[in-house]
Amino acid sequence: MGAIGIRTQFNFRARNDDGTESTATWKAALDSNWTQNVDETFRLRIRCTQGGGTANGFVPTLQYNLNSAGWNDVTTSSSVVRAVSSANVTDEEATTEQIDPGGNALAYTAGKVSEDGQCGSYTFGSGQDTENEFVLQIRSVDVANNDTVQFRVVDFNVELDSYSVTPQATVSESGGDGSGNAALSTATATMPSMTPQASSNISISTMTATATAPSASANGGGLRRRIISSS
Repeated sequence: MGAIGIRTQFNFRARNDDGTESTATWKAALDSNWTQNVDETFRLRIRCTQGGGTANGFVPTLQYNLNSAGWNDVTTSSSVVRAVSSANVTDEEATTEQIDPGGNALAYTAGKVSEDGQCGSYTFGSGQDTENEFVLQIRSVDVANNDTVQFRVVDFNVELDSYSVTPQATVSESGGDGSGNAALSTATATMPSMTPQASSNISISTMTATATAPSASANGGGLRRRIISSS
């Protein structure tokens, strides 16, 4: 194995999880930070380059940094940012060139799509560029509104030589609460007094029915009803 050349995280672009590896739409322009809803699946594509050296194995592994507190690996069980699956792509499928800004003579080497935060090893060498795409969610239970989350690729557990860009998402809590619950408002219905026919001595007073649903949980939590009557 020869010496590894200078590997650089050179470009990035965030995209929606609404299409294939080549057709999904973009959230923002090339190398532009973005606002990301919590609990919403999105994808992040990162382009790396190598200058000099010889071809060697490359294991692109994604890390996150919440509010500049330090770098952590993204996995299928990590907090803050979690790797997730998508019906639109397949784990380890090859990537096509999507975010090369042009104007260079680098040869493209296919990277991979990752649904677990780490791409399988492949050979990457001098005068080449490559793109890897990660399927992700930011977890609302671990963040607050307007938190910032940065991303970077490392080679398994080794930092790259250079980071020309560092993607950053600003957290928006409008996407959910991380619990799978959907809040329901309290509904109140008032039934006016009704007077039966003259042959009946029964009168029915006003009834107020209040339906209270603190949360409709994803595990089938039921709706509780409370009926208050007055005579």
